[in-house]
Amino acid sequence: MVGQAAVGGRDWKRSTLDARRTRVADAAAQPVSEKYEDIVARLARVVERLEGGGLSLEESIAAFEEGIGLARAGATKLEEAERKVEVLLEGDRTAPFSTQEK
Repeated sequence: MVGQAAVGGRDWKRSTLDARRTRVADAAAQPVSEKYEDIVARLARVVERLEGGGLSLEESIAAFEEGIGLARAGATKLEEAERKVEVLLEGDRTAPFSTQEK
């Protein structure tokens, strides 16, 4: 009996973790309309709440999930900006202008 309850508990924990991972992945996959600076500010507030230590386990997990989503959203914003810079710089890859007189 005890063994079955433990196995059932493990299955429940696994399905709960899988559901959380899916929510975090879905949140990270959504287009980010916020500015990078706003994302960083929100992430800083989440970190402060977590470091404050006054959250319950459930609140801590929810805040951690939010933080992971924000960190991924911020990384996506940085990657987008890097791609834009690379595209802009590609246009400048021409031969240097020669100033020597012939």
